[in-house]
Amino acid sequence: MDLVDEQDVALLEVGQDGGEVRGALQRGTAGLPPPPAWWKAVSGLGVSAGGIYLMTHVGRTFGRRQQEELFRLWEGAPTAALLRFRDAETPEKVEWLHREVEGATGKRLPTREDEMQDPVGTDALYDAVVARLREMRRDKRRYPLIFAENCSYGFRRNPSVCGRSVSASRSR
Repeated sequence: MDLVDEQDVALLEVGQDGGEVRGALQRGTAGLPPPPAWWKAVSGLGVSAGGIYLMTHVGRTFGRRQQEELFRLWEGAPTAALLRFRDAETPEKVEWLHREVEGATGKRLPTREDEMQDPVGTDALYDAVVARLREMRRDKRRYPLIFAENCSYGFRRNPSVCGRSVSASRSR
């Protein structure tokens, strides 16, 4: 029984002492010379960075999915709940928040009566206004605390990469 194909043996030469093998395999991949010594460190860093990037990307994807599921369970984002009259413990706080958001965005927010007549429409408006306010505060030099908190939130939201799940409870 012959386990070696002759065509594979043709690429190799046995040295004088019978123990040294020379040929295409010794010269490196596809006959190229072996890479310099520093290449191992550089390629290791590249693979490590790529692995970290992949983990953060996957974690962000799963974190956003969990966030969307929680928002469905909670019937909206926590920021929308803060702006809703129907969820308010104190309507005065909601009125104050409405004035602050209206002043910052220039967009008129619904009254308590508007919200009662069209809760779905007002939630959509609250989401749009919050998104607009978020975009207005993206400058990390002007709003470093908001930037830091957004980074922290994203880091905490994305625990899927560590195999944890987000709790479905919400504290107000």
